[in-house]
Amino acid sequence: MISKWLISGLGIKRWIFLLCVGVFTLGASCGGVYDLSAVTGLNCTLLICAALLISVVSLVKIMLFVEKIIKIASSGHIDDYFHGIKLKKRVAALPAIVMIGGGTGLSTMLRGVREYSGDSKNLAAIVTVADDGGSSGRLREEMNILPPGDIRNCLIALSTEEALLTKLFQYRFKDSTQLSGHSFGNLFIAAMTEVTGDFLKAVKESSKILAVSGKVLPSTDIALSLRAVYEDGSIVNGESQIAFNALNKKISSVHIEPRDAKALPEALDEIRKAKVIIIGPGSLYTSLMPNLLINDIKEAVNRSSALKIYICNVMTQPGETDNYSAYDHLNVINTTLGGDSIDYIVVSDVTNASEELLAKYKAARAEPVKIDIERIARSGVKVVRANLSAARDFLRHDPDKLAACVLEIIKQKLIYKSEK
Repeated sequence: MISKWLISGLGIKRWIFLLCVGVFTLGASCGGVYDLSAVTGLNCTLLICAALLISVVSLVKIMLFVEKIIKIASSGHIDDYFHGIKLKKRVAALPAIVMIGGGTGLSTMLRGVREYSGDSKNLAAIVTVADDGGSSGRLREEMNILPPGDIRNCLIALSTEEALLTKLFQYRFKDSTQLSGHSFGNLFIAAMTEVTGDFLKAVKESSKILAVSGKVLPSTDIALSLRAVYEDGSIVNGESQIAFNALNKKISSVHIEPRDAKALPEALDEIRKAKVIIIGPGSLYTSLMPNLLINDIKEAVNRSSALKIYICNVMTQPGETDNYSAYDHLNVINTTLGGDSIDYIVVSDVTNASEELLAKYKAARAEPVKIDIERIARSGVKVVRANLSAARDFLRHDPDKLAACVLEIIKQKLIYKSEK
């Protein structure tokens, strides 16, 4: 147990050292044991004040750390905490990673990887721009800009700035004003677009303000529209209409308009440089497909020799993936890319959800994604299966668990391999 407290990355040993220095300096100066002022050349009173300040700050930091450890220990996750510290140390220098997706899934993945990796400068997110609902849809229509919502979520996920600023960017206006439903971050990016005259410049400037570690890029500089064709021949237009479609029909195919949309050159550059390409998690047809249906991106992913990982959703989505198994999700990805591109699929067991929560999902025609390992194995894709979900008000991926799982794959396949 003692050895756990000696690992680097805890951030506690430096404060213990500073506390010892501060206490020694105070004792030596106040007790007249040693004339430190003569050695340092500092005024004795100033030296005592500095030592007192160092001691107090160090003591507070140590107390906060102890309080955190007590809370973690009482939750029964102390071993997971130390494992996370060790993993964070091992993967501090990430290989070039590109994540492709949108919605809450992509930002969840980004947040987890940033927490585990520390420095995520080699991390790039390529984000869908097909959203046409809510605040993003209104700004897209009224200001003729790319929808900012998914990009805002990714910027916040990679932000290293103080919590108050990120909370401000997520703030959503309420009441019955004209701003009702808009988030501050969306409005900020929209205003920055007007000021700079370019959406991409607005995203880059917002990245600086939020001290984003990594890059967040729209997949294209054209706002895309989605069209879903169902097996009975019926058609639904618009990302928001597909996502909230109440029809009990199975999607046959999804298309983007314009079909010849060009990928953002910076996004293609990141894919070409990538050592790892991660697709998902996220809504299969409304968050992932709008990116993969851009021909330039599809070709760049196919040509890349990078390790390719697909993160399957925890739950099915009514109107999109009713009754879809993990293999069904994977098959749509590989079929869209035009071959057996994916190397790994990450799937999550759902063992920590209450009966009440599962009943809530069932009433909304959603269920845990069935994990059909044998079908996936026959396709040649390696399966990584673990309990990666967080069961609170919703069943979604837990950022820390998911990041730990994915980084372990990367470590085994790339980092260890390069060290041999």
